[in-house]
Amino acid sequence: MIVYEGLNGEQVIFAEEFTVPEVEATILATATLRSRQGLQEHFKAEHDKETRAMASATEAQLAMTWGDHYVVRHPMPFGLTLEVFGRVMTQEEVDQQADDARVIRAGRENGWLYSWCYSTVEPLGEVGAWHLGRVVPITEQDFEAARAAGWLTPEPDGS
Repeated sequence: MIVYEGLNGEQVIFAEEFTVPEVEATILATATLRSRQGLQEHFKAEHDKETRAMASATEAQLAMTWGDHYVVRHPMPFGLTLEVFGRVMTQEEVDQQADDARVIRAGRENGWLYSWCYSTVEPLGEVGAWHLGRVVPITEQDFEAARAAGWLTPEPDGS
């Protein structure tokens, strides 16, 4: 989430998982001079993180494509872990995101997987984006097994 001061003096909240140069230019154009330096530093730090994530990604992560499945084990407070199961949107689903399709495709070039995401917190799913450097590719069968288990990883014995 990005929070900055807009040209009209009001606080602006931009809640996206990633940005692309086109969006960054719009944000910078609508930010006060005082906010711009911090925003530019933020964008550079995020791009540096993307570059490191891409450089350390495995072959399986780099091979992920439209419609593939994955799990992310996201650390939570109190030592808990939230498992988020994702299905990368298909190209057709991205095309249906009319205003965002160009940004989604540009994000994909930087390793962002725009996806349908499911978990015990969001069992009906929500749209989200995870960087491929954070995901563990799984099969469709593993994804469906997690769905059947209430979005938990089934134990090896099948329970």
